[in-house]
Amino acid sequence: GWTTLEAKNRGANAVGYDLVSSPKWNEMNGPKFVTSLDDVGGDLDVVMLYDVLDHCMDPEELMASIHSRLKKTGVVYVRCH
Repeated sequence: GWTTLEAKNRGANAVGYDLVSSPKWNEMNGPKFVTSLDDVGGDLDVVMLYDVLDHCMDPEELMASIHSRLKKTGVVYVRCH
């Protein structure tokens, strides 16, 4: 959530995604948070995955879904444990 909030505060059209919702999302004023990639939209410039792939059921499916939403020049940053 913090990364999404910082991106939003710096002028980005930021959407936070996680596998499960967090009550802390309600405390953050501004960004949108979702638990479904269908709610993120498409034509994305940057996707940042922090400790997501190592917790999801099908990382390959998730990456394919993200890839389909990226602009041709889009970038994905991944951090895993």
